[in-house]
This record gives sequence, structure tokens and C-alpha cells, in this order.
Amino acid sequence: SRSKSNALITDPEIAQKHVLNMVKDQSLNCLSGKKIPCKINSVCIHGDNISSLNTAKIIRSNLHNNGLELKALNKMKKFL
Repeated sequence: SRSKSNALITDPEIAQKHVLNMVKDQSLNCLSGKKIPCKINSVCIHGDNISSLNTAKIIRSNLHNNGLELKALNKMKKFL
């Protein structure tokens, strides 16, 4: 819930680590430490805060630098 103080990751450095871990673990990683298995094949970055564009650039670069192939949604079999 966005009503909770930690509901939104606004620090790009924390966001890049969080997203990389989600993709590598194929799980939703909760603040409690619990990992909920889930197929992760896309990432949505909300653009309603001042750091959104910078966060998106850092996440993209980090995924690429960790050997992950990035594709536009319309190029993924799942969405054809």
C-alpha cells in the first residue's frame, strides 16, 4: 500500500539492486525477507516521482551490465 512509508523505492541505487534480485531470483522480494516465487519477465517503473527517469536508466544499465537481455514488450513471445 502506498499509504505505508516504505511502499515506494525512490533511491535509484536501492531500486537497481531490488530489481536485479527479483529478476535473478524469479521472485517478489518482500521487506520481511520472504521471497514469493513469481516469473519476472518485465519491470514497470512508475513515473510519478522526480527520480523516475534516473531510476529507469540505472535499472536498465544494471540489468544489461549483469548480462540480462532486454527487449521491448512487443518483441517478447509472451506479448505477441
